[in-house]
Order: sequence, then C-alpha cells, then structure tokens
Amino acid sequence: MKYYSLLFCLSAVILLCSCNKQNQYFLPEKVNELRAPAYPLVTIDPYTCAWSFTDRLNEDNVRHWTGKPHPLVGALRVDGKVYRFMGVEETPMTAIVPTAGARKWPASYTEKQPAAGWINPDFNDASWDKGLAAFGTPGMPNLSTEWNSKDIWVRRTFDLSQDYMDEAVVLEYSHDDIFELYINGVEVVKTDYSWNNNVLKELTTDVKATLKPGKNVIAAHCHNRVGGGFVNFGLFVKNKVGDVFSTPAAQKSVNVLPTQTFYTFECGPVQLDLIFTAPLLMDDLQLMSTPVNYLSYQVKPLDGKAHDVQIYVDATPLWAMNNPGQEVDMTTGVSEPSKVAYAKVGTVEQPVLQKKGDDVRTDWGYFYLAGEKKPATDVCMGDYHDMKELFANKGSLADAAQTGGTEKVVAFTEDLGKVSSSADGFMMIGYDDLYSIQYFKDNRMAYWKQNGKVDMMQALDKANKSYVDVMNRCRQFDNQLMNDAEAAGNKEYAELCALAYR
Repeated sequence: MKYYSLLFCLSAVILLCSCNKQNQYFLPEKVNELRAPAYPLVTIDPYTCAWSFTDRLNEDNVRHWTGKPHPLVGALRVDGKVYRFMGVEETPMTAIVPTAGARKWPASYTEKQPAAGWINPDFNDASWDKGLAAFGTPGMPNLSTEWNSKDIWVRRTFDLSQDYMDEAVVLEYSHDDIFELYINGVEVVKTDYSWNNNVLKELTTDVKATLKPGKNVIAAHCHNRVGGGFVNFGLFVKNKVGDVFSTPAAQKSVNVLPTQTFYTFECGPVQLDLIFTAPLLMDDLQLMSTPVNYLSYQVKPLDGKAHDVQIYVDATPLWAMNNPGQEVDMTTGVSEPSKVAYAKVGTVEQPVLQKKGDDVRTDWGYFYLAGEKKPATDVCMGDYHDMKELFANKGSLADAAQTGGTEKVVAFTEDLGKVSSSADGFMMIGYDDLYSIQYFKDNRMAYWKQNGKVDMMQALDKANKSYVDVMNRCRQFDNQLMNDAEAAGNKEYAELCALAYR
C-alpha cells in the first residue's frame, strides 16, 4: 500500500513539474510597476515595431512609433462569446473619390493666384494646367505632379450617381504646409502652418447637402513656406456594419521586462495571459537580428469548469505600407520542412530603401503572420469584417474566402478546445525587408541573412523549432538584467532600464 501511495505521489509531482515547465513563461519572476508612456509589443527594428499608446491594450489601435496605426486586433472566443483583448475595430470605408494612394486622380491646377470664385463648381478652369495627383515636391508619397512654387491651387471635378445625406461621408486629406479645402464652394478645412498626412474628417450635414448626383468639385489651396510641399485628398463612405468584437476583455495587469511584455485579461469565465517577446539577446547576433517576434497565449478557467476556447489575431496591410492606399500583394502558404503556416503581405511597388526621414514606415519587403501548421490552427486572408464575423460565429477560419472585399486582413486562429486546466500556444510576427541599409550606394542585406544563405522561410522554421529555448533564454536574461540594475541602483532604476533596453 505504501508503495502505491509513494508511486501516486511521485506521479503527481512529475505531472505538476511538467505543467509548471509548460506554463512557466507566463509567470514572470519580476514585476515592473512603471506606467510606461507606451508599451512595447513588437520591437524588431525602428521600421517594424508596434506599441500600445494607451493604458489598456484594447482601447485604441496598436501603433507604429510614429503614431500611425499598425493595427493588430485580438479576440478570445469562450463558449461562443467573443472578448476583444487587443486593438479596436475600425469601421470599414469605401472610396467614392479615391486618394492618390489608390488611383492617380486627374485635376486642374495653377501656381498663380486665380480669379475670384475659384472654389465654386461653375468656375471655368479651362486655362489651368492639367495633372495627376498627388501634387508635391520630390520624395513625397504617391507623387505624380511636381510642385516647386510657394502656392498651388487644385480643382478636382468628379461625378456622383447619388446623394449621400444618409451616409457617413469622410474626407481624407494630406497637406504640407498651410492648407484650405472646399467642397462645392463650402469650406471644410483651413489650417495654420502645419503638415499632416491621412487626416480623416467626417463631413457635416451642410457639406453633404452639396454632394449631388452629377458634377461636383473639391477645390484646395496649399501654401508652402519652406521645405517639402504636398497635396492629396479623397472622399470615403463608412460602411454600415456594427462591431463584431464589441465586448472588451477586462485587463488586469501589464508588465514590461527587457525582452518581454506581459498582459493578463479576464475574458468572462477564463483568464488570458499574453507575452509579446522580442529576443534581443546581444550575445547571439544571429538571433538578435532575425526579424521574428513571438506572441504567446495561455488560457485558464477561473471557475473550475471546462470551457470551449478559440483565439484570433489579425493584422492589416498597413504593416507593409508607408501610406494607406498603396497597392499590395497578399498570399498564404505553408513552409517546408517544419510546416509553418504563414500569410505574407507587401506592396506591389517595392521601393527598396528609397525613403528617408522620421515620419516613414517601411513599404518594401514583406510582413509575415505565422504559426505552426496544426489541425487546430488556420492562417488566412480575407475581408476585414467578414473574417471577424466568421470567427465570432464558428470559432475558426476554415471557410474564409481568400479573395474579395476592399479592406483585407491576414489572420491567425487556434482552437484550444475544451480547456479544463490550462492551454497555451504561440504565433509569430516577422518582416523580411529584403535589404536593410544602403552603404556607399550599395544595398546590403541584414546580418541574419548571412549574405543570402538564409531566407525568411528558414528563419520562421528555426524560430518555430527554437521557441522553448528562446523563451527560457529571454526569461533568464530578463531576470539577470533586472537583478543587476536593481543592485546598481534601486527597483525604480531597474524598471526604467527594462523599458530602455526594449
């Protein structure tokens, strides 16, 4: 009897140890109480990075360090109910007068002070020059017509087949510097000395009242005081769809360590733990420079009952764009030999290393959303709204349409099944920039590529296989850095060092 009791106890210890080993990543030994100005999520390099600018991960878009949206939306489906833990849903919009990012639209323009009434629909602009948008100085996005004087006046004539009084119509505009814009003679925008890209402004009722079937005009004037000049604009209609992921998860904590950021949420009857891992380990240059980060997740019941659980994460093509509206290619596949399922997004243009400046996001190379190919996982692409609706209704993307829809996303899902104790998994986010620096006019590959001997599929396969080892190394490094920093200063100093290192 004693033998069987001892055997039972040993078995219980072994089982407990194996469970703790499996889930140890989600129990950080150090707690950072610093309220960060922005929480690091994906930190591959200055171009491929994503941050939460708000206290809670699910109260705003995930953003690039420049402040532009790099949307990641995450949701957990528990017994058929969906809880949004990351990002926000944006109402899809359809272009009725596209910006130059989607189509190089024609317009009349002049660089000389026009006669009175130039803002009105019936103004005769036959003597003005003709050109294609966007208008600006060399180096500006989607540029077609160079503008090198102090002032430019632009008139864009377009036809509508209906009125839009019952629609939510949004003006998108970009300008550099002082800017004024009129729709059918009514002032909509008037700025001081500033420059802004992709500003969204919903039209008031009196402005929408001027939009009639037939001919309409948007007239704009931009004064360039110094440096670059730019003009681009268009009109969109918000689609009449409700948020699918309307219920936010309750965030309980956030903890920033040198290579990892931890979040904990309550999603109804279960707890969701997340870890964003950037393996920036300076004693391993191959690993440190490889452009792959992990998003790990673990679910545990809070009520002692088993629950049916699925997880969903999607990303928009903005991860591979400098400006919204750029044309992109999107594909899905499975790599060999380790069976990593992936979605790949990149611009059609691929202007490798052609941009410079602060307010720039990479639009060359390819963004990847990936995970190990298993019966319970899907990596798909499809319509922004339809993909979320499919997941909310069925808990998977097995029936997702790979084409269709004007606003697309790439998405990852995993069915964690009936969770009675705990279940966990991970996915990967990566970016292959093709070439990373220009050295004396010579484009050079990143270190991890080993002069072309390693490609992105090999990098994803290796990242998938080495997940456990990398997570253990990151955990060990985080503890060491926090302990050393606290010994050198104090707890507050260690907390600052964690964020500074990341």
